[in-house]
Amino acid sequence: METDFSKMLYEKYFSRSNRLIEVTLKNGRKINGVFISFFLGDQDANEPYIRRWHIVEEKYKMTLGIDGFGFRIGELINQKDIISIKFLDDNLQMQFE
Repeated sequence: METDFSKMLYEKYFSRSNRLIEVTLKNGRKINGVFISFFLGDQDANEPYIRRWHIVEEKYKMTLGIDGFGFRIGELINQKDIISIKFLDDNLQMQFE
């Protein structure tokens, strides 16, 4: 069975007090912020534990991820598109390939 990096990321991310991260996507794009929610995968469909993350700028971390007009703040990132996560408080980096 393939290693589920999403589960490892979930456990590491939520065990930390400072959650500011830099996400690097497979296309080379980098996004700084914090995860405020996630979408669980379907085990019966062989999806990872977390299939998608909702990331926002740190200043929006206490929101529900929507603005006053009901539009989403930040963006959704598929787990499969993430190549690495860097925790900015101590520069710990997790690689996903």
